[in-house]
Amino acid sequence: MKKLLFILVLLFSSQFLFAQFEEDALRASRIFNGGTARSAAMGGAFGALGGDLSSAIGNPAGIGVFRKSELNFTPMLSFTNTKSAGYGVERTAFQLANLGVVMSFPYNNDEYSNWKSFNFAVNFANTGNYNRTLDQAVSNSVSSLLDVYRDYSQGIVSDNLDPFTTGSAYDTYLLNPVGTEGTEYENVLQTGELVNQFKYIKERGSSGEFAMSFGANYNDKLYVGATMGLTEFEYKMRASYSEYASETSDLDHFNKYENQEIIGFGFNMKFGVIYRPIPQIRLGAAIHTPSWYTLNYDYRTEMESYFFKTDQEVGRDKLQYTTPVYNDNRDVNLRTPWRAILSAATVIGNWGILSFDYEYVDYSSAKFGESSDYASFHEQNSNIDALYSSAHNFRAGAEVRLGNIVSLRAGYSFEGTPYKTDGWSFVNSISGGEKINSLSGGIGLNFGMFYCDAALTHSSSKDTTVFYYVPATDYGADNSYSSAPIKNKYINNQVRVTFGMRLF
Repeated sequence: MKKLLFILVLLFSSQFLFAQFEEDALRASRIFNGGTARSAAMGGAFGALGGDLSSAIGNPAGIGVFRKSELNFTPMLSFTNTKSAGYGVERTAFQLANLGVVMSFPYNNDEYSNWKSFNFAVNFANTGNYNRTLDQAVSNSVSSLLDVYRDYSQGIVSDNLDPFTTGSAYDTYLLNPVGTEGTEYENVLQTGELVNQFKYIKERGSSGEFAMSFGANYNDKLYVGATMGLTEFEYKMRASYSEYASETSDLDHFNKYENQEIIGFGFNMKFGVIYRPIPQIRLGAAIHTPSWYTLNYDYRTEMESYFFKTDQEVGRDKLQYTTPVYNDNRDVNLRTPWRAILSAATVIGNWGILSFDYEYVDYSSAKFGESSDYASFHEQNSNIDALYSSAHNFRAGAEVRLGNIVSLRAGYSFEGTPYKTDGWSFVNSISGGEKINSLSGGIGLNFGMFYCDAALTHSSSKDTTVFYYVPATDYGADNSYSSAPIKNKYINNQVRVTFGMRLF
């Protein structure tokens, strides 16, 4: 519990109560199983196998395994279901999972050379899906978001209140000054008044990577490769938070609206090797540099209040108040973490494959900055370091060939929690859970020059969030308080089909 309180205190030291740079760092840093249907069906465990265009995103040495040129594309349907305290919302999205071509050039110019081929690939892969809707509610709460605004406004003159939070509450008469100093406030609710709280979040967006890769085959034993990746990131969020008061106060209800849009581009590098000590065994290793992003943030918020009656003592002469739309637009730089992958696979005759991947990533090493100056985001970067930890990710896959045409595949992947405190995520978390377990399966049809693969991936995760928290020692609060914890469960099902053609 002490770790939980520490995390929540850190989050409330940020500029906005709802928009968190720290969550965006995690969102851009977490890379999920993208690529072809064959790779997805085998849990993404292709680091030691290669021969699949998904290698450009995982281990680029796999590009060197190709013996023929080929191209393919993979459309994907994503079905997302979220459940929060009994409320369930579903969302369906269509995306391009993978599109690419690899050109294989056999090397026969030197009879004494052991280099067999040099391959070049151009590929696009989806690496993140942010399409989701979340509906949350807390009934008969003994505390209110207005309590938070009250405590965070003490000692500040009204002209200096944050327009995105406490200033909006002041302008809509949800906070009223008391005393003669002009720096003390009380909220409009009666002491002990119960409120019903509702939050609705609608998210849209995705991340992807355009990869240009080179791979080479040395004597059918050693494969090497490198990728230069151009990354894109798009995230849009609309959120509304409402509280309905009981009839003991003048307040009927208030609403807070937020719109956030992040669009960014970046680049990274990947290097990998695959080694075959014997024909049946393949060992792989890859390292990914950080992605260096330039992100454009556009954040807008407004607040409105509705009253049963006017109150001339505080200057409230209307029943409804609405703030202007406050906007913050800025460009920031983000550096995501390094990643390291170790892989092993065994090929069982002509009928079977078993493959395993282990990935290490330290999410606390992500850094924000403006104009490459990370010191300008010292607070956010300190929070990232305090909130996140290293994660250990595992992937396993199997393939069984039933003759020359049909192959059956299955896989499992585990994404470790990025948080230092297990079981708790962010205040107002919209980043998508903690530990993520995925089961997958699929079928492949090989017609020689043409092939078709299909895969289904089922992923699940859960976390617990609160709307707000204020500790007893912060901003003069007499006692700690928070909204009631809400348990969230996230289910995602992805269906993808790959259509491919071998060229020569």
